[in-house]
Amino acid sequence: MLSRSAPPPIRVAIADDHGLFRAGVQALLNDEAGIEVVAELEDGRAVQQELLRTRADILLLDLDMPHVDGYQVLQQLRGTGAAARAIVLTGIRDPAQLSRSIELGARGVVAKKGSTRNMVEAIRAVHTGMRWLDPTLKFQPSREHQPQKAASHRQNKLLGNRPSHWERLTPREYEVAELVAKGCRYKEVAEQLTISKHTLKNHVRHIFEKLEIRSRVELALSGVQRQRQR
Repeated sequence: MLSRSAPPPIRVAIADDHGLFRAGVQALLNDEAGIEVVAELEDGRAVQQELLRTRADILLLDLDMPHVDGYQVLQQLRGTGAAARAIVLTGIRDPAQLSRSIELGARGVVAKKGSTRNMVEAIRAVHTGMRWLDPTLKFQPSREHQPQKAASHRQNKLLGNRPSHWERLTPREYEVAELVAKGCRYKEVAEQLTISKHTLKNHVRHIFEKLEIRSRVELALSGVQRQRQR
């Protein structure tokens, strides 16, 4: 009987101008099963080349760097269609700047001063195709950088121009919504709450209907708005 081989590790590149911080992040991730740091960069000048050379899956990206900052890197990656998914790892807390990074293509945003587990959760979630937005940060649409009127209108609805409607949820739906908004995969939610996949799908369908949303990304944004309203 053939044994299943372990999946390849998630390959992570780190772009940050603080050497001690990069070293700390690398030490943290090296202790995580299934994650491998394959590149470290002190600014954004060589990010594209390193991502191609190392075939990184995830880029942990600081926004405030010399020479080529994180915003420029995101613009470059969006133009090249790079395979690596970017997670902004930042000390910036300005809602407009954080929202701009999402508009430029960041798949996740994590506060540097937040829980180290947030970083690991974000990496795993974004690697599976999800978005991960730090619940301790505030986000808002930036009119200056909105690419499409329809998209910005929908984001305005999610981020502040209407109530979040979380009060419509049942206690169980509330538990499910919180876990999904934090980036947990459906399988993880079902296991944590000890419910079947079928039951979970029903809960998610009801949550989407009650919150007037259509995707897990919008659920994450709705969760951010709920944090702001507390």
